[in-house]
Formats: sequence, structure tokens, C-alpha cells
Amino acid sequence: MWGRGDMAAGKSSGRIRKDENRYASLFKLDWVIMSILILCLMAALLYGMISLMERQCLKRRKK
Repeated sequence: MWGRGDMAAGKSSGRIRKDENRYASLFKLDWVIMSILILCLMAALLYGMISLMERQCLKRRKK
């Protein structure tokens, strides 16, 4: 493919642009996945804090 003069004719520039667009979209997908993971961690922490508070409130009511 490269030996037939594709580079000289400029036919590969479109291919390079497609590859750059694909990698740019993958990079954006990485940010989305990382954001989702951070939100999941925050939700788990909040859930844990609320469950601890609930336990403390229930202990106080039993006394």
C-alpha cells in the first residue's frame, strides 16, 4: 500500500485524518468513563455515610 506512491499522491492524508478523529473520540470516551467512575465512587461514599448515620440514629432511639 505504501510502496505504490500513495503518499506522493496525497491519498493517505484522508486516512491519517480518520485515524486522528478516531483517536480523538477514544480520548473523549476515556474522559467520559473516568467521570462515570468518579460519580460512582462519590455515590458509594455518600451511601456509606448515610448508612452510618442511620445506624447511629437507630442506636440512639433504642436507648
